[in-house]
Amino acid sequence: LYGVDIGESAIEYGKTNFPLLNLSVAAAEKLPFEKQSFDIVCFFDVLEHVEDPYLCITEACRVLKQGGLIHAYVPCEGEIFTLHGILNKFGINLKKTTAGHIQTLRKDELIRMFRDCSITVTDSKWSCHLLNQIGDLAYYSFLHLSGRRLESSLEGTVEKKTNILLKLFIYCLKSVVSLIWYLESRLLWFWIGSGVHITGVKR
Repeated sequence: LYGVDIGESAIEYGKTNFPLLNLSVAAAEKLPFEKQSFDIVCFFDVLEHVEDPYLCITEACRVLKQGGLIHAYVPCEGEIFTLHGILNKFGINLKKTTAGHIQTLRKDELIRMFRDCSITVTDSKWSCHLLNQIGDLAYYSFLHLSGRRLESSLEGTVEKKTNILLKLFIYCLKSVVSLIWYLESRLLWFWIGSGVHITGVKR
């Protein structure tokens, strides 16, 4: 298994905690691998952060073997029938300032990019439906109003807390909320959400 990230601290964390992985600092737009190196390529929460999503998909396709699988999870905050999409129509993008989401993507344009890169899309499922969107916007509204940026995952933020009871409470609350969001996505995978999972095969 190989992994890349542009964050040096993220790679150092990975090397310390997952020593069997081959991790390196690199950009998704220029992967440090030979063409047709991998049977499977996965990326999660990447394309919304980059200047050129198509270039990243092209690179993923380059390092993927013929007939290899590709899977991606991508926030689709440009979908008009979502709370994120509605706010974006009014010029409000909370995640741009707090989490670096510089792209507001849509499922149809993502699938077109995959197809243009010789990927046959075999499956796609929606996630992040109404309850998730409400919680997501509440959290990022809090960050925006307090002038904070998302420095790490929620788990990473909680880990820094010194109060054991507070840490336990937040972990329990997060687990319950995550379960609700997961069940919501499992039930409504066919209905438009603010995130999409795309699976494909390289032609």
